[in-house]
Amino acid sequence: MKKTVLLLALFLLSCMPAWAQQEQVDTLARFTGQVFEIVEKAAEPKGGMDAFYTFIGKNLDYPLPAFKERIQGTVYLRFIIDEKGKARDLEVYKGTHPVLDAEALRVVQLFNDQVGWKPARNKGKAVAMQRMIPIKFTFRPSPTANE
Repeated sequence: MKKTVLLLALFLLSCMPAWAQQEQVDTLARFTGQVFEIVEKAAEPKGGMDAFYTFIGKNLDYPLPAFKERIQGTVYLRFIIDEKGKARDLEVYKGTHPVLDAEALRVVQLFNDQVGWKPARNKGKAVAMQRMIPIKFTFRPSPTANE
């Protein structure tokens, strides 16, 4: 019985530094404006991802130089969604072509300005979170292409 109590006490004592360390990290995050990568509920576009990509599709202008050269591909944007649901520090993480990269940045900034984001949540509180979003530029055959 004494061994069981002793082992239980040792186990609990060994876990305490981890609990204290986690609380320290959470407190530090609140006071330093830390950006989370892993949260309980991820930041998302208002209206969800379907609404986001619908907005992108309606507002994306395929740049003429890229269209003429038949350039297509996926631009990966990385940014932070802050505690208030605003995207900031938008950057091209992996680009395709400078004109496509610029258009992807423009249309995501437009979404940010007109619609916005729901901030990430951790332990019930809004927190800043890093996101990465792909924006695809592809050619689709027009309905009159076969005529």
